Amino acid sequence: MLAEMRDNGTADDELKKLISPDNFDKYVKIVRPMVEKDLKVSMAIEEIAKEEGLRVDPRDIEEQLAGLKKQALSDGQTKFDDAQYRPKVEATLLKKMVLDLLAELADLDVQYKSEEEIKKFDQELMDGLMKQQIEAEEAGADDRIAAVANAAATARGGETEESVDKP
Repeated sequence: MLAEMRDNGTADDELKKLISPDNFDKYVKIVRPMVEKDLKVSMAIEEIAKEEGLRVDPRDIEEQLAGLKKQALSDGQTKFDDAQYRPKVEATLLKKMVLDLLAELADLDVQYKSEEEIKKFDQELMDGLMKQQIEAEEAGADDRIAAVANAAATARGGETEESVDKP
């Protein structure tokens, strides 16, 4: 995340202000569920592939790597490290093989929803996402306001928020 911000032009001084134990704890709280889910999916994919004897054909890996290399070089990258991308490409191809197998073996009972049910679901989802976004922005805004107030007070030689008793 910080590397992306730096790539987008955020100054190093601004990035250093974001690095704190409190912000790290917030980051972990946000990212942990996604990481846990990804790990569980990866482990399940690997186990299914092992049980079913699925292996990615090395020619398919080489073909994908060649396409990625061609794209990277056309995007202006001067070098492309196959070893860096090989495990990711192999994992992606293995995942596709497992999901294709599961889809083939699955006995699905598809239930279609009416247009009204779909709109209602989407609205509930959007409302929930909007509420989460607002809460995150408000929490972030409070942190940024406090940081700016502290920096301004320190620059003037005054009291910072931490040094003032709050009512």
